[in-house]
Amino acid sequence: MKRSDESSNIFRNVLLITSVLALFLFIVAFSVFYISDHIDHGATCNSPIPIPVIGILLASLGFFIGTIVYYILSTKFIEEKKQTVKNAELTLQFLPSDERKIVKLLLKEDLTQAKIAKSTGLTRVKVHRVIKRLQEKGVVTSKESKINLKEELKELF
Repeated sequence: MKRSDESSNIFRNVLLITSVLALFLFIVAFSVFYISDHIDHGATCNSPIPIPVIGILLASLGFFIGTIVYYILSTKFIEEKKQTVKNAELTLQFLPSDERKIVKLLLKEDLTQAKIAKSTGLTRVKVHRVIKRLQEKGVVTSKESKINLKEELKELF
């Protein structure tokens, strides 16, 4: 059921964006025809709408259309980002509390074992053992005395 709702939402957004862009293209094409027709007949001076005003209106309309499309796309992106963060938090719940503390710290920056011990309140021995378990699970690596969360996991969170 959720997949059907998601695909209909995507279809609705694509249809809305396509409709807005088609309307904009129609207005631009009509305006170009209007301007060229008045220029061909030499009636640019008697035109009910001055040609510079049409240019300004088209630019404003283009900006408005771009804003609408951006809003539609960014709303979808923000919803996906919130869902990803929620899923990441749920994933971290599977780790024991001491491992979870260390992973959350490493999400922010790479740290030494001493700084991890100081930040978490765990002893250095406990931190060493937890880091060892996380290395065995493939969650962290160590380079030059710094403990790093794997890049794939950083991207996930």
